[in-house]
Amino acid sequence: MGIKFIQYRLTIEHALGDVIIPCSSFSANIKHNAPSYIQVVIPYTSTRLSQINARATSGTIRIDKVFSDDSTELISYVDLEDIRFDEGTSNKSITITGHRTYLNTSPANLYITEYSYVRQTSDTAIRTTPYYSPQPRDRIHAGSHYFIAGTISYSVAVNNQTVEIAEDTEATSTTTTTSMTTTTTTEPPP
Repeated sequence: MGIKFIQYRLTIEHALGDVIIPCSSFSANIKHNAPSYIQVVIPYTSTRLSQINARATSGTIRIDKVFSDDSTELISYVDLEDIRFDEGTSNKSITITGHRTYLNTSPANLYITEYSYVRQTSDTAIRTTPYYSPQPRDRIHAGSHYFIAGTISYSVAVNNQTVEIAEDTEATSTTTTTSMTTTTTTEPPP
């Protein structure tokens, strides 16, 4: 049957101890050598709010994918900067946000065979499933499309999960054929 992606994991890392907290949705914009951003919406409980508030200073928001064999794969992490409590007429939630500058020092070749959308204007972007784990500066191969990943945008909720990979046009235009021969690849299961 193979290893399958099953869920996302939110961890707030801190010297007090890490805490894993369920989230109802998150969005992320991950960039190379520029501030990356994550926003997470968490169902409210007083315990969760206390755990988050205790880690407000020097905390880190970390989002991972979890697979059926219990392995994990990092999506991104940022510094915890803002904690917001929201209360409506029937629901309560906690929203946390943060930024951090990210550097991908080991870009990989990523072969994407499943995508639902391709945009080609002055740059290229593709929308794909959460199976893939692109990082900024990865070399993206999707059908006849090749480009260097710039911004990676995640939009994840219970019934809707998309990943959009936008081209770094400056990096793509300076890439030579010889730099495309890195052996690291990521392909979907058969």
